[in-house]
Amino acid sequence: QVRELCLAELNYAASCGLRMQEEIKVEMRMVSLAIERARDGEVEVIPNHRPPPPTIAPGMPSNFRIMNSAAIQREQMAAGVFRPSHSLPTYTVEQWGEVEMHRMMEQSKAQAEAEAHRAAEDTDSDHEEVSERNRMKAIGWDEFVEGVNKGSGNTQR
Repeated sequence: QVRELCLAELNYAASCGLRMQEEIKVEMRMVSLAIERARDGEVEVIPNHRPPPPTIAPGMPSNFRIMNSAAIQREQMAAGVFRPSHSLPTYTVEQWGEVEMHRMMEQSKAQAEAEAHRAAEDTDSDHEEVSERNRMKAIGWDEFVEGVNKGSGNTQR
């Protein structure tokens, strides 16, 4: 059976080769005829000359095209073939670093302004008001600590 299969494949390859040889002979005749006509000056040869596609509107840039809905749908489908299955990042690492740096600068600026405002309040008010404010802040913190059981934070159970 294997021998019969191999013989069949050889016969097929030989017939394909003969058929291709005949097609090549016809093509060679056509090429030689075209070369003779070009030498005689009967035919003007313009290599790779194609007129612009009719979808380009006159007076518009070359990337502007008028397309029917089927062509638009075909292009959208072709563009979506090799699209990744996950959403791509919208920032590069450098851009994200710049955003974070800007955010950090704004935060430090706001913190410095708040500290300056607190310092200005402390200098404007007398010592008793400042100490009373600090005492009330400490009392609020103590009440918070008493209200929350120790170890009841973010734990996995």
